[in-house]
Amino acid sequence: MTSTPASNASLPVGRRIQIWRIQRHMTRQELAAMIDVSPNRLGNIETGRTSAYGYELARLAAVLNVAVLELMDTPMT
Repeated sequence: MTSTPASNASLPVGRRIQIWRIQRHMTRQELAAMIDVSPNRLGNIETGRTSAYGYELARLAAVLNVAVLELMDTPMT
């Protein structure tokens, strides 16, 4: 797992997810299918309209090959 600007503590969770998705050259539809949610649900998470559940963060982290903490609001210390 690698660290990139997506792990910047100033970025919201949804924006970090979006950055990782784009860096992995995935569409919203592709990622949504891989984590078993609708593209609308993923879009709402990425834009901050709704929060991701813990199991969704775990699936996202696994598919994007990052640590769950890389997606969280808290800085890693």
